[in-house]
Amino acid sequence: MDKKFKLFQTVVLNSNEYKQYDVKKGDIGTILDIYMDGHYEVEFCDENGATKLMQAFSETELLCKEKNN
Repeated sequence: MDKKFKLFQTVVLNSNEYKQYDVKKGDIGTILDIYMDGHYEVEFCDENGATKLMQAFSETELLCKEKNN
């Protein structure tokens, strides 16, 4: 099965379900692992590089980041 995203790809969160972790829709994260069930381990960091949230997200919760941004 082809995956929508690749390892270490930059993605945009497309969900507001994680506000309690200070992560909101539009935030930028990096894919750290790809699971066989179609989920992606993504890390979201603050402006200093500290991890705010790292967990598995479904494909529908993520969007491709534009290459020129």
